[in-house]
Amino acid sequence: MPGMDVEHDDQLADGKAKFSIRRAVLTANGSAGICAFDVLPDYFMGKMNRGTKKLMRHFIEAIGVRTGTVRGWSVEPMCTPFYGFKMDATDWRDRVAEAWRVTVNLDGEVRHDIHAEKVRFWLANGEDDTLPADHWEDDTPGYWSGEPVDCVVIADCHAATVRDPERVTRTLLRQFAPEQLTVTRYPYPPFSPLVEARVTLRGLRLPDALEEVLRVQSLCEDLGMTVHMDAASKFEAEMIQAADLVKHMPTLDPDEILSTTRRYYERSDRSPYADYS
Repeated sequence: MPGMDVEHDDQLADGKAKFSIRRAVLTANGSAGICAFDVLPDYFMGKMNRGTKKLMRHFIEAIGVRTGTVRGWSVEPMCTPFYGFKMDATDWRDRVAEAWRVTVNLDGEVRHDIHAEKVRFWLANGEDDTLPADHWEDDTPGYWSGEPVDCVVIADCHAATVRDPERVTRTLLRQFAPEQLTVTRYPYPPFSPLVEARVTLRGLRLPDALEEVLRVQSLCEDLGMTVHMDAASKFEAEMIQAADLVKHMPTLDPDEILSTTRRYYERSDRSPYADYS
């Protein structure tokens, strides 16, 4: 792959991915770029510690970054209910998921297609050589054993479901300290780009602090946001279908599709995503 310092081994040759990657966003100019994304263990197979340059190369190649040289990276371990198995599970361990937020700094011209309309997650393989040799002897995430962990509540809003996403983010800014709240604007899905809020609750001990996590989730839902991946994926799929429809029927007005979707959600007296969670 010209312009990228990667080995060309087949990451998924055995058909078994160790990681899934979600929520990738990239900013770049002519000489550098920053790519951030969530990494999850696929079926509990993948494990990460500090990460390695080779592993970062695997990740960015998997999501469609075609050129650029890895200059540095950071790995932030977390748990989050957004990727949990089920929001209302009886076992609290099924309500939160282990994940890592990875940020990769790139040098050189960066060409990519990670914002393609139909891409919502990616699969990747690789090993983190910074893991201790005996890491598989206890494969239970630390937060399951009561160790302090950063828990991140991820909440989405779209112009199609929230009349004024910027008002929603301003409300969150009044509720949480700046160092707790991160707001990211993504260029997808079509018609109704995603505005994502992340509230970081540091040093929690679960399950004792689960009520604090649920309180933040409830606050976000009251603002019309969705707080689980299944609901978000369902909505994004609907917007992609609408985009395909417009391509084949150019007389349709994209603004009318957006306003119709909004009216549909406004008529509901519950969270727009309640039926999907």
